[in-house]
Amino acid sequence: MLVRRSFTDEKTWTTRRNATDKLGRVVARLAKDYGAVHIKTQEIFDSAAEAVTPEQWIWDGVRPLQQGHELIARNWLLKISARWPQA
Repeated sequence: MLVRRSFTDEKTWTTRRNATDKLGRVVARLAKDYGAVHIKTQEIFDSAAEAVTPEQWIWDGVRPLQQGHELIARNWLLKISARWPQA
C-alpha cells in the first residue's frame, strides 16, 4: 500500500506505484488460481485516503497504523464472511 503524500518526488511515486500495481495483479491471479480470499488493499487505502488525510491510515506511506490494520481486517472479514451461507 502506498500513499501519495509521503513521496515528495513524482518519479519515485510513479515508480513505486507502478511496482505496487504490478504486484497487485500477481496477487489477484494467485488468489484466483488457488481460490483464496483476495482484498485489494491498495484500492482500500486509496479510497480511505480520500476520505481523510493519508496519515490517518499509514504513517510513512507504506506501513499501516493500528487503524490501517483495522481497515484491512474489516475488509477481509467482510470478504471472507460472504463465502459462508447466511443462517
